[in-house]
Amino acid sequence: MTWNPQFDGWSATVKAGDIDVEHTRTHEWTFRRTTREWDLSIPVSTYEYCSKRHRVQEYGTYISDPVQRSLLEPLCDRFKRFADKKRLSDRSLLRAIVRFIQSFPYILASEDTGHRTYPKYPAEMFIHGQGDCEDGTILLGSVLDILDYDVAVIMFPAAQHMLLGVALEEAAGSYIEYNGVRYYTIETTDIGWDVGDLPPKYRQTGADIQLPNQAPVLVHEWKAVPATDGVVDITTQLANVGPAEAGSLTVQIEFKTRNQDIVAGDRLNPRGESLTPGSSSQYESRLSLPTDRELQGQMTIGIDGKVHDRSESEWH
Repeated sequence: MTWNPQFDGWSATVKAGDIDVEHTRTHEWTFRRTTREWDLSIPVSTYEYCSKRHRVQEYGTYISDPVQRSLLEPLCDRFKRFADKKRLSDRSLLRAIVRFIQSFPYILASEDTGHRTYPKYPAEMFIHGQGDCEDGTILLGSVLDILDYDVAVIMFPAAQHMLLGVALEEAAGSYIEYNGVRYYTIETTDIGWDVGDLPPKYRQTGADIQLPNQAPVLVHEWKAVPATDGVVDITTQLANVGPAEAGSLTVQIEFKTRNQDIVAGDRLNPRGESLTPGSSSQYESRLSLPTDRELQGQMTIGIDGKVHDRSESEWH
């Protein structure tokens, strides 16, 4: 058996697409006893990009992703106009943003997505209209990061909880200190918590900190094009669009059958390679594949021994 002459191979992409048609959602929120309805526009391509991405536990990645930044900048501009119109102080504007995020209904990830944990990108939070502590923290952190606040993701592993920390001058209340900076706590899971509030059950619980500016964000696309019968040439484009260096990269391709049997695979890059912010690399390889079985290609991108992203082709 040979491949059809018109067969152009396997491919997959995990990167931002062109702006196209948009989803629209209306979000209702209350500030100073007045309820407002704001429309949120989410490009379909942005949502699809988010839904394809592998879920990682490096939460700064979700905040520093530039695709989310372009999505949220209009919302941040609207908050600035809102503050000017209402003559809000910087602290009152921060409280308004917090109330906006807290207005998203809380729901466990298992009930919402069917996964025990499923951190959402802001675009997914807008589409779903609800989320858990991870999702609210990521959304609030993303908005405040665009507005030039110094933010941190604060995790309480023993309590399986997360909230946001924001560095402020002359603030009061609870904070977590990290690298000499006091990050004041903001709880997103219910309306009414203010900056510096911390539920009592978390006050004696150990906390871990992650900073968005320490998170690389890699996007990629790849294709495996038939060279001769049973042989494909593989090309992978990889770019770091985040604010931090991606170290100890791995770029791995595998082909599997419907029974999940791996029939071929290769590592495309040398060990120990890194990718600095704003840089890109191309990797090439050649593999022999059986022509008598339906196959799917899977590309796995790793950083420091952990899976950062993964993409799968169509079956051919």
